[in-house]
Amino acid sequence: MQHMNRNSAPGPDGFGPGFFSAAWDTVSPKVMKFVEAFAQGTVDLERVNRAFVVLIPKKPRATAPGDHCPIYLQNCPMKIIGKILTSRLQAHIPKLIDLDQIGFIKGRSISENFIYAMELVQHCHKQRLPTL
Repeated sequence: MQHMNRNSAPGPDGFGPGFFSAAWDTVSPKVMKFVEAFAQGTVDLERVNRAFVVLIPKKPRATAPGDHCPIYLQNCPMKIIGKILTSRLQAHIPKLIDLDQIGFIKGRSISENFIYAMELVQHCHKQRLPTL
């Protein structure tokens, strides 16, 4: 809960991370029970894994999709599960992702791909190597 944005949008149930954080002493037993059921594969995801996408207009008379800001409303227990899975997976990502793959590893930037490609093309050009 401490790493979640407390001001993020609430889910269809009307409760967001701010509520769960403020009422943690009261809601933690049920949340922990839900997390355990999820880990055991016994939770009924059909009931809680619902979300809405709401389009908020960025300007008056917005008509095109780009004129709107999408807000994703998901139930907070599912956000908690997602956060737990993400934090656990981050420890294993460097072992799963190749060193040349930079889009999934913290501290790396996808813009590095463009620099790498440019350097590769320049090297091939200097060496007069055929490139595709």
